Amino acid sequence: MTTAKKAQEDAEFVLSAQARLNDAVIRYFASYGICVNKSDMKEMCEEEPHKKIFDGLSKEIDVIMENFKLYNDMSTISSARKEKIMLTIYKIEETLQEHYGKVVGLINALAKVQDANALKPSVSPVPLLKPLLALAALSAAASFAASGIAELVGFLLFIFSATTIAILEIRSKTKLKKTTAAIQNKIAEANKEFDRVVVREITPRSKMPVYEIINS
Repeated sequence: MTTAKKAQEDAEFVLSAQARLNDAVIRYFASYGICVNKSDMKEMCEEEPHKKIFDGLSKEIDVIMENFKLYNDMSTISSARKEKIMLTIYKIEETLQEHYGKVVGLINALAKVQDANALKPSVSPVPLLKPLLALAALSAAASFAASGIAELVGFLLFIFSATTIAILEIRSKTKLKKTTAAIQNKIAEANKEFDRVVVREITPRSKMPVYEIINS
């Protein structure tokens, strides 16, 4: 394995381990209906009854932090230390799961809020708009330059094109309004569901990590 590849794998491992540890703590607090991100975790970890749980995990947390610090200093991490970190994370996850609260569904509700807020109103472009605009322009030019029947035909083509364009634009705007309204309804429903299960919103739901896969 090249030095560059080893460095990349080590960096990815550390990021993955950190994310997994944070996720374990986030899910623990979610089981008590507490919405909290890693930036606000320290405050919650010092509150009872949670303080007792995390004090009991101090040795495991120290092991992980020590290995992370070594990685930051040395920019490399051995397979043995990787294994030690993961075994320690398993122990933390298991302990936290044993002390889960009774609130169910907060993580799923949070994911729905995030999914709803990520939706963007969009309308497919009108496929005939450009040809109709060209036809309208040509018809107007022909009507201006011609006389008699040709002038009438050109004028009627211009009216047809202009009317069709207006109708298509109205339909497009109407569809956009409906799409926007549907998204707003989804956001409102997602927030209602979240509000039903959340007990304390320490970290605003908008600043929580994005959950692409829900395992809870």
